[in-house]
Amino acid sequence: MSRKEIGVFVALLGLFVGRAAPAAADTLTFDDIVSPPTCNSTVSGSGGLTWSNFDLECDAEYLTFGNSYGSPSGDYAAFNAFGLAASDIAATTGTFAFGGASFASWAAGNSFDVFSAQTLALVGYRPGDLADSPTYYVELALDPTQYVALVVNWTGLNDLSFISGDGVNFNIDGYSWLMDDADITVEGTAVPEPGSLLLFGAGLAALGLRKRKRAGDSLIAREPPSAESYRVGPPIHLQESKMR
Repeated sequence: MSRKEIGVFVALLGLFVGRAAPAAADTLTFDDIVSPPTCNSTVSGSGGLTWSNFDLECDAEYLTFGNSYGSPSGDYAAFNAFGLAASDIAATTGTFAFGGASFASWAAGNSFDVFSAQTLALVGYRPGDLADSPTYYVELALDPTQYVALVVNWTGLNDLSFISGDGVNFNIDGYSWLMDDADITVEGTAVPEPGSLLLFGAGLAALGLRKRKRAGDSLIAREPPSAESYRVGPPIHLQESKMR
């Protein structure tokens, strides 16, 4: 394949694989997990992600604990199921971005109780991060009297962990918290557009015809080249270039 053909092929390949599907942004209110939604339903597949150790809580039940406030939107919020120390959101494929959410301690009478998480650590991992070396980390003090909004700009995540704490230590079972209005964007993956597919196919077909023509030309009788026509000197090497 000649240099020119290589250039054409690389350009066509760039058009084929370089198109990314548009990102799907969503604010998860947890009011449409099941139909109709019910208290203590499992949060699964919301936002196109994999959820571990998350259940659904409704205001009707939460207010029986003597609290004067419910979820900031709708009647439902997610919480760490069974008061487990760690809950997790993971990408099904590709990556996702996390822009923040509203959090509250699971309170009783607008006060911390023995089961109330007082702090929460959020740990964001990108592909390739080691367990003890996440790209993102933040600690949040929870309020028993209201939801508190956390705003971040974490991108390229494949895993997001939520670790409950008692105000001093983290990763302890038995402390509960709630989350609502999670700002999550499932980031695009490389998907060729129909127009790019057609262009790529047409380019390959043209290269194929050119090769066939050359093969036909090679059958024509030619005089053998003279010794003077041979190139003298070191071989020519194509310079490698970084593909972007």
